[in-house]
Amino acid sequence: MQRIKLFFIFLSLAMVIAVCNITYGQAKQLSADDKLLQDSIYKVNKEKVMDFSMKDFEELFLNYFLKRNDTKNVLTKTDFYTYTVQISMYYDRLGILYPGQKQVVEENKERWLAKSYEDYLQYKQSQKK
Repeated sequence: MQRIKLFFIFLSLAMVIAVCNITYGQAKQLSADDKLLQDSIYKVNKEKVMDFSMKDFEELFLNYFLKRNDTKNVLTKTDFYTYTVQISMYYDRLGILYPGQKQVVEENKERWLAKSYEDYLQYKQSQKK
C-alpha cells in the first residue's frame, strides 16, 4: 500500500515537473555528442539502476535536485547526464511494475532523456543573478 502511495506521489511530482518544462520552454534537441554520452551512461548503469530500491531512487532523485539547485557548484556534463539517464532508466522499472501506467511512464522517461546540459548551464547562470 505504501509503495503504491509513493508511486502516485512520484507521478504527481513528475507531472508538476513536466508542466513546468512545458510552461517555461521546450527542450532543445540534444547534440550527437550528448546522445552518445547518454547511450554510454545507459549501457554502464542499466543493471545497477534496474536493481534500485525505491529508497535508492528517492536518494538519486533528491541528490539530483540538491546538486542542481546548489548555487555554489556546477555539475559536469557527465554527472548531469548520469543523473538524468539514471532517473529516466528507473522509469523502465516502473513500467514493468505498473503496466497500466505504461504511457505516463514512457512520457516521463522521455522528458528526463530530453533534458540538456546547455539548459542546465543557463539555469545555473540565472541562479547567480
